[in-house]
Amino acid sequence: ERTKLNALLGICETTECRRKAILAHFGEAHAGACGNCDNCIAPTETWDGTDAAIKAMSAIYRTGERFGVMHVVDVLTGKATEKVERLGHDSLAVFGKGKDIDAKTWQSVLRQLTAAGFVAVNAEHGGLRLLEEARPVLRGERKITLRRDQTKRQIRAKKTAEMPASAQGLFDDLRAERARIAKEQGVPPYVVFHDSTLRAM
Repeated sequence: ERTKLNALLGICETTECRRKAILAHFGEAHAGACGNCDNCIAPTETWDGTDAAIKAMSAIYRTGERFGVMHVVDVLTGKATEKVERLGHDSLAVFGKGKDIDAKTWQSVLRQLTAAGFVAVNAEHGGLRLLEEARPVLRGERKITLRRDQTKRQIRAKKTAEMPASAQGLFDDLRAERARIAKEQGVPPYVVFHDSTLRAM
C-alpha cells in the first residue's frame, strides 16, 4: 500500500505530462505533451536536480538497493540513526553528502525519480533499486529536471494574491463569522469552512 501511495505521489509531483506518467505506471509508453493536463497547459516551476538525482541514486546503490526512502534520506542528510550506524552506512562516502537539502525535499526527489522511471520500489519490502534508465544520469550523460516544492507560506501568498482587492473586506467578514461559529460549536475554524471555500464565496 505504501508503494502504491508513493507511486501516486510521484505522479502528482512529476514535471512531465501526467498522461505519460500515469501510463508509464501501468507499463504503457506515451510520447507526452498531451496538451490536456495541468503540466502541459501551465508548466510548473522546476530546478536542475541532476546533482541531487546522482546523490540519491548513489545512496541507493551504496546501501545495497534494499532500503526504503527514509533510510536513504537519513544517509543523504547525515542522520546517524541506530540503524544507519549498525549497518555501517555512516562510513559510506555518500553519508551526509545531501545535508544542503532538507529531508522533505529528498523524499520528493526520490518520489519524482520513481515516477520518472529511474528508481523502482520493491513491492515486497519497499526497498529502492535502480533501473537501467539511471545509468546515463549516474554517468553524467543526462540531466534531470525536478518540480520545485512550494512552502505553505508561498501557497497561501499565491492564493491571497489571486483574490481581488475589492473582495478582501468580505473575506475578512466571512473569516470573523467562521471564527464565531467555530467558537460556538467548540471546533477548529477549518471544520466550519476552509479558507478556499471562503474565497469561493
